[in-house]
Amino acid sequence: MNHNPRSRKGDMVFPRP
Repeated sequence: MNHNPRSRKGDMVFPRP
């Protein structure tokens, strides 16, 4: 799992406004 806010999956982990 990639915890990158820029990644599609990361966006779910870190939903940025």
